[in-house]
Amino acid sequence: MPSSAASGVPMSSFTSWSGRLVLALLALQLASACNPDSPPPPPSPSDTTPPSTRVTPNGGAFKESVSVSLLCEDGTGSGCAATHYTTDGSTPSASSPSYSAPLVLSASTTLKFFSVDTAGNAEAVQTAAYVINTSPPVVSASPAGGTYRTPQSVTLSCVPGAADVTCGSIHYTLDGSTPTADSATYTTPLSVTADTTLQFFAVDSVGNASAVQREVYTIGDPDAPTTSVNPAGGTYYARQDITLTCADTDGSGCAGTYYTLDGSTPTTDSTRYSGPISLSSDTTLTFFSVDKAGNAEAARIETYVIHPDDTTAPTTTVDPAGGVYPNGVLVTFHCDDVGSGCAGTYYTLDGSTPTTGSTRFTGPISLSSDTTLKFFSVDKAGNAETPHTETYAVPTPASTSAQIANIRAKADGPINERIDWGLVTYSKPTTGSSDPAGFFLQAEKNGPAIFVMFDSATSGLRIDVGNRVNLVASEKTTLNGVVRISNYRALSVSRTGESVEPFRTDVSTVDLVAKLNDYDSELISITGTVASPFASAGSGHAAASFVTLGNHDPDPNLKLRLTTAVVGILDLVQGCVVTADAPLWRFNAQAQPSAWALGDLEVLSCPVPQVVGASAYYTDTYVTVTFDREIDPSSVNSDGSQFTFDNGLVVSSAKVRGPQEALLVTSPMVSGQTYKVTVASSVKDLRGSGVPPTANTASFTYTAPAWLTLTEVAPGLNGGKDLVELFVVKGGSVNNFVLMQGALILATFPDAVVATGDVIVVHLRPTTAPADAPASETTSKTEFPESTYTANYNSAWDFLGNDNEIGYSQRVLRVRDATGAIQDGAAFYRTSPMPPADFLQQLQWLQDGRQWLPANCGGVPCTDTTVPTAAQVSADWTGLPADKGTSVRRVLAKDHDLASDWAVGPSSFGSHAP
Repeated sequence: MPSSAASGVPMSSFTSWSGRLVLALLALQLASACNPDSPPPPPSPSDTTPPSTRVTPNGGAFKESVSVSLLCEDGTGSGCAATHYTTDGSTPSASSPSYSAPLVLSASTTLKFFSVDTAGNAEAVQTAAYVINTSPPVVSASPAGGTYRTPQSVTLSCVPGAADVTCGSIHYTLDGSTPTADSATYTTPLSVTADTTLQFFAVDSVGNASAVQREVYTIGDPDAPTTSVNPAGGTYYARQDITLTCADTDGSGCAGTYYTLDGSTPTTDSTRYSGPISLSSDTTLTFFSVDKAGNAEAARIETYVIHPDDTTAPTTTVDPAGGVYPNGVLVTFHCDDVGSGCAGTYYTLDGSTPTTGSTRFTGPISLSSDTTLKFFSVDKAGNAETPHTETYAVPTPASTSAQIANIRAKADGPINERIDWGLVTYSKPTTGSSDPAGFFLQAEKNGPAIFVMFDSATSGLRIDVGNRVNLVASEKTTLNGVVRISNYRALSVSRTGESVEPFRTDVSTVDLVAKLNDYDSELISITGTVASPFASAGSGHAAASFVTLGNHDPDPNLKLRLTTAVVGILDLVQGCVVTADAPLWRFNAQAQPSAWALGDLEVLSCPVPQVVGASAYYTDTYVTVTFDREIDPSSVNSDGSQFTFDNGLVVSSAKVRGPQEALLVTSPMVSGQTYKVTVASSVKDLRGSGVPPTANTASFTYTAPAWLTLTEVAPGLNGGKDLVELFVVKGGSVNNFVLMQGALILATFPDAVVATGDVIVVHLRPTTAPADAPASETTSKTEFPESTYTANYNSAWDFLGNDNEIGYSQRVLRVRDATGAIQDGAAFYRTSPMPPADFLQQLQWLQDGRQWLPANCGGVPCTDTTVPTAAQVSADWTGLPADKGTSVRRVLAKDHDLASDWAVGPSSFGSHAP
């Protein structure tokens, strides 16, 4: 649309134009343009007047792009040749761009231009400035909308969108409606006395309008804001950052928070809160907040005492401590800090090291599986303790069995393996010199089980059957097929008194020879029959063949192995039916149902007692009757009425002299006469079985037997080749005399007649040829001469013993005649090692048989704690070497049955030289 060149205001019409010269010029120009071959009109020779240029529009302010036209006029002159211009404010020249079409300006521009006619006349440069502004103004209200206690005077302000325009007007409404250009025009501040929704916009000088703004005013906020502080005042052991938070719920909103640090009352001129306040020394903080309605809360005071010298970390205790908890456990922590106080406790359950980023303790922790718990606490001063570790085992029967199986499968040597919640099924004492004390562990009836070497006397800890224990095995060994935990640490008892019977397996019908590995060390019960005599089975033990429903025939790889004390006290013999209730022991491939204490073995039946012999005893008025089982002394009448003889021999009294013999006082016997004794069935063994009529007699010919006494002993010799010397007090037959150590037979004497004053030397383990003779001497003391058999003595009868040895600790030696009557005995003691389990019993029997004095120790059987002790009443043979050059021998010619009869010194075997 055309516009006025003077004002830039658009014109509504353009209908005429005066000036023929212009039209003529234009015609000439057009004609020239249309016919380029036509020559230009010739210049007027008198043209000295420059043309003039009209610009449309001629400058101004615009809110959008503008199209500018330049029109050259030369009146009656030579005519316009060109119009030159610039748009960057520089002065144009003939080399500047020539105008050819309207210029479109989209930004503020300073346009300079001039025209030149064909006569070369140039007008002066003209300038037209154009302001192009498309940015609307910005309008605002002060105060902004909000909640106010009192009426507000609201000022509306306009800021133009560009520096070269001005705001024209602001239009508004107060009823929430959208304002237009026809709405009220703002001239003075608006008085807001009630709740009002103010909407307004501005228009600038070029017609740009702002977006409509909206402010809501609520008049009448009566409530002051509230301010919270964190942390609250108190005593702290480190620098504190204090945060103030203002709240004005449903009010006009917080306007500001003001505070002082010197205890003075703050005002709105005090420091305005803008971020955390750092306190590193004692401070009285006073503060308040004001809302936008002008309501101010009462000033509040918080006092901080800062002690920045806390460098001690807190300590944390855990309850309960780590251990074994088969039913799971609830764990709690307690943090203690005498300084700044505990800030928090952190923990992990996977064994990793905890940090303050780990789980924070807030309540009891439930553990239901094996867990490594690590934890630590931090105090308010930032001091952190070193993390602690507690290990909790939550075992099951299967997991404990797996632990036992794992150890059994390990190679012998150092290990580091746990057993948690193992059940002690049996506590084994030390037996003999090679069987260690210990206990057996098992977790399930079907096993597996394992033996743990343990001696309560040295450990200081008592382990009983029914205990649940935990340990870390540090060494595993296998000895003679028995898998053992030979060293351990961290042994503890978690529970006591549990029954082990649910873990016992009856293996009476099991082929233990084939299934030994399946039951090794497990708690068993087995019933069977003793199928052979008992023989030595290691120091302090005896064993016999054993037949069961599972093993019908004697097998060398199935033996009932008992302590010699159990064998002796229960008087066990071939044919006894017994039940053993103890863990299964083994010796390599040999299964050994065992009993290490009387309570481990139940005797179901034994053969009835039988009379096995009778003989004159020392004089012609004493007769001993020997039985194959121990006789109950209470079943023997003192008047001897239960014993009758033929050939006129009369019994006047009777008593039990030894476990298996009765001593009778008779009328004088006739030398060379044969007598037969008959025993009544009322004589019974310890099980109450009477002597049967089929085995109640014995016959003997009265010939005075030899009478022997022990005179010299060399125990513990190399290879077990021990020596025992005896002196013949009274000559006679020694046929079937026996030399015994405890319950073991060391030698059975041959059928030989010895003279009073003779000496007998018994050689044990005579297996070294040619030094040892091939047999015992029976015809003379030089039957196997010393010159050929260097172990023999020409001055003594040399009798050979069996493969047993005396042993060199605490021992009781006895010599018995053919009827089993004890002729002599002696008790020996050594300060170490441990005595065999039956030593005290054997000593008591020797005393009861009137073969050793004193007869008791203070009225009770001798033990290690009586006065005197068992050691003090025994002959001391400590210090003997392993060769026969030194021995313990009788040093007095007369036998007083006392320890003082004996002493250690140079040996004199074969000569009896007290």
